[in-house]
Formats: sequence, C-alpha cells, structure tokens
Amino acid sequence: MKRRLAIGAAAIAAASITAIVVGLESTSASRAPSVPDNSVGSAQVIDHSLQSVDLAYGVIRVGPQGPAGPPGPAGPKGPKGDKGATGSQGPPGPTGPKGDDGVAAYAYVVPPEVSMSTDPVLVAAQSKGFASVTSPALGLYCLQPSVSLDPAKVSWVVSAEFSRTNPANVTTAVPDTGSTCPAGTLGVRTLKFAPSPSPHWTAAWDVAFMVMAP
Repeated sequence: MKRRLAIGAAAIAAASITAIVVGLESTSASRAPSVPDNSVGSAQVIDHSLQSVDLAYGVIRVGPQGPAGPPGPAGPKGPKGDKGATGSQGPPGPTGPKGDDGVAAYAYVVPPEVSMSTDPVLVAAQSKGFASVTSPALGLYCLQPSVSLDPAKVSWVVSAEFSRTNPANVTTAVPDTGSTCPAGTLGVRTLKFAPSPSPHWTAAWDVAFMVMAP
C-alpha cells in the first residue's frame, strides 16, 4: 500500500514539473528577444516580410512622377437638370433714330372702266403725295403732286401695273418727255404693242400704272 502511494506521488510531481517547463517555453516564445544594434542585415531578413511602418523615415524614396495614363471612357450622361427660374426683364434699350418717310410720293392710277370717255382714277389708298390725275389725250396722264416735287429735278419711275391692265395686249408705261402736261406735273404715257401694218407702239387707254418719286 505504501508503495502505491509513493508511485502516485512521484507521478504527480513529474506532471507538475512538465507543466511548469511548458509554461516557461510558451512565455519565452511570445516575447521576442531583443537583439544588439546593427546585428540584423539583409541576409537575416526574409524577403517581402517587412512593412513600411518597420522602416525609418526617409528610407523609402519616391521616384519621379510617371506620365499620365490615357483618359478613361466617358461616363454615362447625367440626368437633365431642372429649368432655372426666369430672370427679371432687362431695361428697355435706347430709342433708335427716326427713319425717313421712304419715297416722297407714289401713285396708283387705273384706267377708265369703259373707254377713254371716262376719267382715270387715282387710288387714294395706294397713293401718297399726289392730289389728282387728268387724261388730256389718249394714253396721256398728268399727275399733280401735293408735295414739293419738281419733275425736272427729281428722279422718278413709272411702270405698268398688270392687275388692272387688259391682258390681251402687250403694254407699257413710260414718262412723257414732251411738254404736253402742265408745268409742275408728272406726265405718263401708256402704250400697247401693235404688230401691223408694221410692229410699233401705239397709245392705249386701258393700262394701269404706278409712279414712284424718291
């Protein structure tokens, strides 16, 4: 009996010693032993095992900046923004200079409706600066200006107006270069083309015309 007790006590003591040794080894392994200065070199360091925090400031040097890379692809188009508020109305601009009155005088004359026995008509709604028109002879019209207008000193034009002219004839209207009309009036002759007995122009009563004097 005493022998069994001795063997058990010896076993317990051996187990206790083993536990103490294992604990000491574990503690020593968790604590990294310090090494003397300048005793670790490149040969003692495992490649790629160190991090930037393990190195002293200034050891890692930054090289020159490389060239810019190619631009990346365009991103998707963003959504349309909301319409902004309408701004306040700006001040009115300065008044422009007054324009001229255009032509000084113009007249629209239509021929008699039936024959030369009826007076021609000066259409007032389409005339300006003329007071009246007379027809002293076949195809001759004398227009009396109502403004200061000297036919001898002012350039003016006349042309046939075909909406009230006999479409069966080839017609024209020209200034009268003679002295048939009274002084101070504009004389106009209306003509139509006559093919026989030889081609010529002859006086016509059924030609409307327009006169313009700048």
